[in-house]
Amino acid sequence: MRALKLEAKLVAEYLLRQARKERVFLLMQGNDRLAWLFVKRYEQSSENGCLYMKNERQTLADATGLCIKSITRGLKKFESQGLISRKGNKIIINQQQYEKLKENVSSKVDIE
Repeated sequence: MRALKLEAKLVAEYLLRQARKERVFLLMQGNDRLAWLFVKRYEQSSENGCLYMKNERQTLADATGLCIKSITRGLKKFESQGLISRKGNKIIINQQQYEKLKENVSSKVDIE
């Protein structure tokens, strides 16, 4: 019985942390949402210090809840600031760019 209570407590704490993250994400500005998405994708899928993503604006819009025009503006801004690189139909994020993106997002919200 004790183990069950402990497990229930751990699950509840986990769900509370997840709910807080979701609320914070919804309150973020558009470019911060996009930066957060790039940080998470880099952490999950980078290889040899680089992340290569297809430049599919609709997919990015769906993942962030932003419109395609906002995604386009965000990508242009990030590229002009050196936070991402684009080559053809690919978005490329290297280790330095990832660190800058993470620093920018971390200054606004506590991310793990």
